[in-house]
Amino acid sequence: MLSPIEPTTAVDQVIHRLAQAISSGILKPGDQLPVEAELAAQLNVAQMTLRQGLNILRELGCIETTRGRNGGSFITTRPIDLGGVFQGNTPTIAEVQDMTDFRMAIENESAAVAALRADRVTIEALRVKLNDCIAGCDGGVDHWLSDNAFHVSISAATGSAKLTKAAAQIQLELHGLYNRLARPFEPILPHKTEHTEILLAIESGDPDRAWAASNAHLVTTHDFLISIVEKLGK
Repeated sequence: MLSPIEPTTAVDQVIHRLAQAISSGILKPGDQLPVEAELAAQLNVAQMTLRQGLNILRELGCIETTRGRNGGSFITTRPIDLGGVFQGNTPTIAEVQDMTDFRMAIENESAAVAALRADRVTIEALRVKLNDCIAGCDGGVDHWLSDNAFHVSISAATGSAKLTKAAAQIQLELHGLYNRLARPFEPILPHKTEHTEILLAIESGDPDRAWAASNAHLVTTHDFLISIVEKLGK
């Protein structure tokens, strides 16, 4: 039903793979997910990784779990209010600005905290995600999925479960916003250098530099999205 996730990915990709399956109709409201062992095998991840991803999706209202003989995890049948994750009309400029404000509050602070806390192993894991993004910009792996993974991993590098959850929610909403903007797009070219600068800033241990690098990147993304919204509005 779902293709495997590469071993180098983690909780964030579980979240996005399942969210994409829901938005594309592969998984429909009321559908029951396979048991954890089976679903983890399908996605080629550890059961603990899958369980963490499912917990976040459950808190976001994407799935619900019942106990008992007929229990299990099901795709929610009630409306999901995640800022248009799954469907909707062309976003407004106000929506893009609101999304950018949310991202700046979470992602800029995450980058700064990661600069103070990330150890060598965490830095190398971020470098793997960065390389995936660069490969995507060059026409390799799925750019948007690898971009999402990179951003969530920055928040995960802080060691804060709440920041990581907020970053995952941002990427779910951002995925929906992009889906409402007549995708596909070409990757935004400055992202390659901007992502690299974010990682270098975190690696340097300078929180101010990391905050500024993240902020500059989000300004670029904001301007790109506004330009698309304006073109679609003409």
